[in-house]
Amino acid sequence: MGMYSSLVFVMEKEAYFKEAVMLNKLPKLMGEMYKVEPKTEKEKKEQHFFYWTLEYFKWYLDDPLVTEFIKYIEELPDDVYGAIVIHEDETKDIWGNPFDFDLQVELSIKIPINDFTVSV
Repeated sequence: MGMYSSLVFVMEKEAYFKEAVMLNKLPKLMGEMYKVEPKTEKEKKEQHFFYWTLEYFKWYLDDPLVTEFIKYIEELPDDVYGAIVIHEDETKDIWGNPFDFDLQVELSIKIPINDFTVSV
């Protein structure tokens, strides 16, 4: 059984170019992800990591895209990537070292008045 989930994946720039350009072996699921771009040219020049997101995705462990992605990241050295999946039931899966790349998991409630947010 699967559920709707959100995924954030981060990879060192050097490792990404090795995997994508030299080895041509990125998983197909990455083609469906949104690449988060730096806001400024300065951030772009200083960027050492690439971030991708995939929101509200049906995360079935028997889905070939999901199994290929999990197999792929589990073969990477832990120090070159991080991945966090948060499921609709608020459980999460973590791979690699996402916190070394400044990823943070937060739980919050948004109130539709004045952009008010309550964080836990």
